[in-house]
Amino acid sequence: MIDDVEKWLAFVEDRNLAVHDYVDVTDKDYLATIEEFIVAAKTLSKRKT
Repeated sequence: MIDDVEKWLAFVEDRNLAVHDYVDVTDKDYLATIEEFIVAAKTLSKRKT
């Protein structure tokens, strides 16, 4: 179902980094990840199984 596994693993990694205050993730970087995730999630949800 997922075309780009590496992208989805990167989403998980970014999420894990962002939830820790001591890691230097900028709001801009986190927002970019969220926006990219939304596009990927919508694409995945449109796929037929």
